[in-house]
Order: sequence, then C-alpha cells, then structure tokens
Amino acid sequence: MQARSVGQSFAVTFFAVVLLAAFLSPLVRAATYSIKSPEQISQVDSPIYPADPLQFTYKGRDYDVYQVPIDGATRSLALVKKGRAESQFVDPTKPSAGLITW
Repeated sequence: MQARSVGQSFAVTFFAVVLLAAFLSPLVRAATYSIKSPEQISQVDSPIYPADPLQFTYKGRDYDVYQVPIDGATRSLALVKKGRAESQFVDPTKPSAGLITW
C-alpha cells in the first residue's frame, strides 16, 4: 500500500511540474528576449543569454567567426569574403597562413 501511494504521489507531482514548466516557458523566453539586443535576437542559433558573436581583426577590419566543417572536423574561422559558390576564411590562430577557400 505504501509503495502505491508513493508512486501516485510521484506521478501527480511529475505531471504538475511538467504542466508548470510548459505554462511558464513563454515567460522565461520573454525574459531572455528582454535583455538581448535586436541583433542578438535575429541571429540564428544564438545562445539563450545575451552574448556578442566572436570577432577577429584581420588587416584592420573586424570579421565574424563561424564554426566551419573542414575535412571532417569543425574549426573556428573568420569569414573574410562571402560568396555563393565559395567563401574565403582566415584561421584566427594562424592568420599568417593566408586565406582558406571553402
């Protein structure tokens, strides 16, 4: 009898917590949006917390850093020249190596 009562209590509590989380999730989302800038809100895959994107200065200009898949691995590269067929990146850890065409 005792184990059944504990199981029922757990089930009711779990259901209540899930229902409460679903009910409050829009409020949490609105709260996180209120502390972000419009640029951060419009970025795809931006973190929940307000954070500026990584940037790298190359030849006197600032470029955004992206995660780029190259040869089966993902590397952080700064996008220097955006193109439709190919883009050119620079590795922030080795800028003297030149541009990487992807």
